Amino acid sequence: MSQQSLPQNPTDLVARLRFGMAALGDISSLLTSEGEEGRVEKAALRAALGTVSASRGALLVYEKNSGQMRCVAHQGLRRSPDRFAVAPGLIKSLLDSEQPLTTTAPRPAVLEAHKAFLYRLQARYWIPLRIGPDLEGVLSVGPRYRNKPYGLQDEQFMRICGYQLALVLYHRRLANQNQEANDGLNRHIYQLENLHQASLGLGETLELDKVMELVGDLFFLAITMVDARCGFLFLRDEKTRRYTLAYNQGFDDDQLVRLKAPRQLARLRRVMGQGGPLRLEAGPLGDHPMLLVPLGGEGFLGVVNKEFRHGIGSFTEADGNLLELMGKQAGLALANARNFRDLTAERNLTRNIFSSVENGLITTDLQGSIVQVNPAAAKIFPAEGSLIGRSCPWLLHRYGLGGIAADVESTLADGEPRYRPDIQAQQYQFTLNVRITARRDEQNAVQGVVLVLEDLTERERLSALFKQYANEQVVDLLLQDDNPPALGGQRHDVSVLFVDLTGSTDLLLKIGPEEMVECLNNCFAPLVDCVQARAGILTQYTGDGFMAVFGAPLPLPDGTERATRAVTCALAIRQEMERYNRDNPLRFDLKIGISQGKVVAGNIGSLRRMDYTVIGPCVVLASRLCDHARREQILADASIYESLKDRYVFNQLRRQSFKNIPEYHEVYQILGELGTVQPPDRTEEIRPVKKQPEKIDLTMPLQPDIELMAAHSAAGVGEFMGLDQDKIDEVKMALIEACINAVEHSKSKDGRLTIDFTIATDRLTIVISDRGHGFDRDNVDKQIRSRRAQGERRGWGLKLMEELMDDVKIDSDKTGTTITMVKNR
Repeated sequence: MSQQSLPQNPTDLVARLRFGMAALGDISSLLTSEGEEGRVEKAALRAALGTVSASRGALLVYEKNSGQMRCVAHQGLRRSPDRFAVAPGLIKSLLDSEQPLTTTAPRPAVLEAHKAFLYRLQARYWIPLRIGPDLEGVLSVGPRYRNKPYGLQDEQFMRICGYQLALVLYHRRLANQNQEANDGLNRHIYQLENLHQASLGLGETLELDKVMELVGDLFFLAITMVDARCGFLFLRDEKTRRYTLAYNQGFDDDQLVRLKAPRQLARLRRVMGQGGPLRLEAGPLGDHPMLLVPLGGEGFLGVVNKEFRHGIGSFTEADGNLLELMGKQAGLALANARNFRDLTAERNLTRNIFSSVENGLITTDLQGSIVQVNPAAAKIFPAEGSLIGRSCPWLLHRYGLGGIAADVESTLADGEPRYRPDIQAQQYQFTLNVRITARRDEQNAVQGVVLVLEDLTERERLSALFKQYANEQVVDLLLQDDNPPALGGQRHDVSVLFVDLTGSTDLLLKIGPEEMVECLNNCFAPLVDCVQARAGILTQYTGDGFMAVFGAPLPLPDGTERATRAVTCALAIRQEMERYNRDNPLRFDLKIGISQGKVVAGNIGSLRRMDYTVIGPCVVLASRLCDHARREQILADASIYESLKDRYVFNQLRRQSFKNIPEYHEVYQILGELGTVQPPDRTEEIRPVKKQPEKIDLTMPLQPDIELMAAHSAAGVGEFMGLDQDKIDEVKMALIEACINAVEHSKSKDGRLTIDFTIATDRLTIVISDRGHGFDRDNVDKQIRSRRAQGERRGWGLKLMEELMDDVKIDSDKTGTTITMVKNR
């Protein structure tokens, strides 16, 4: 305010005018000033009261939504009058009045109704502060200095000051609205970032147990994102089809009993039929606002009591939209995981059925005459020619299997199944496992029997085993060996090829498991032919992919030949996949990884059931190369490159480390055969190994968007290091969890968090530290175990950080808390 003082002679009108104009200038200058709430208003009030030499007064803001007046600044009063509700009539009087309302003259009825409040203000005048048709507030002016009377000029100054103060309040209101809008935008960005990270986690796995755990984490994240005080999650039980409480937070035992009561549960289930968010002002727990959203058909999520700065309130439409999106993602992830589990079980069942066709099958009518024989059964009885129409008991007696013949006649009589293992026909040198089952019609009446004959002779057993993996020529050569493979393993030099089809998960959601099985079988058939045409064997199917081996069980000593077969097979598979996608509306993409080295190859299982497989470091490396390949890429290691660099075009990629493989490996992309494709213009630069670790230090204030800032920092550091995207995402999620712990639990004394990144050759080390009060790690773990025993799943992030990072260490004492996380390259 101006440094001028009021003239001693009050009659000096010119001096008073100069003083008043200076004060008005001070008020005008406050329009563009910024600062903490109350500082600007106090300065404006002092300037306004100084124009009329008032000894006391107050500046009141009118809050239209609540219908209250709130005191934002006062002078000369013993204590702040805080806030009070005003009658609509008083607001109308203030808006209609062109002059200040005096409280010393006969009072209007509306002023009389607020007599007690006016007495506390010791007001002489109420000057309405208006901008157009809107009331911004009221200037309350008390007695003049030394109780001198106010004159006409004073009232004029009051009106002028009132308009200036109205501008100050209007400016402040606009600034607050703008700040609230910015805060809301930052919060929305933070929510979307968290939702994105949660979605990445749900999309990384189809294991049902893992998805259930991630859904639990998403539930606790949902409570935090909408500022709910407590929440619950009900999931549908697959067997009983009933809803059961899976997760909860913030409820006591009595509230949980009320929440799970059948009557209240039926009330909550209304959201499943509605299909969208359901907001309740009063729920099963009494007069508490509640928001419910469905998780597809898998269950529903509820949150209770939204927390605001000034207390508890109702949830907003934006909260409902956010939780609805989270619910859809969680429900879709659960449905996908359960469909994938069912698809896997169905695929295994189909595989078992196809495997059983390798056994001999004989069916008879009610009189015991043979009506059907498969080729495997015909091979067991080769001397008989056609078996159709012959008596099955007679045939079995002819081959010395009288016990089995008696069992057939017994099953025809009583319909009971029978099983005879290791039945030997010494004269014909074969051994059988025989299973006899009644064949029934729709009325469950016996119509005949089915005999399943499992030939246990060595040649047939090995032939059935290896024809699952290799072509008939390879099997024939294998069985000519005097020492055919048995249980155990042998060392071989091999080339290993992994093939993975991408896009199958999305396709499963579109077409369903039945059509998906048929689609995969049609797709795999030509790809498997590519392997067998090059004398390779299939050792396993990996869901929507498979592994092939070249060089075992028949050895291929020439490493170049092994590598050539693997690479030509990979190129042929890619070409077959392109043809399949051209001819079929449902398409797949694929990626391939190839490596070679020493393995132990052999049969694992029992003499009756063996699986052929290979084990070795190159198997793991080929799998990792396949995982890291992009769509249509064929990636190979250095051994493949050295063997074939003169015959094929390679693009050298940067040196890479892989999970559970300690050393770095050179990675090469196979483009095609020399002369058929153009060599790359340049090879991607290999990042040099740094001799000294590089450090990046950050210090950030504990603000609501600190997790977002930390995540962007982690992404930048990861890209600088050359980490792949999966590892960058893992580092971001772990750092977000660490920052959440810092914001919620550290209580840092200086309100700041320090994050140090150390970039070394083989690892990234992140140290998150604060100057908080610390905690006892053992006590925290004990509390977490206790809460989980009571049904709560939410911990304090340690488990998630340990899953995402390769090493996590937490140190905490009275000087603060330090979290050290390590991610290997």
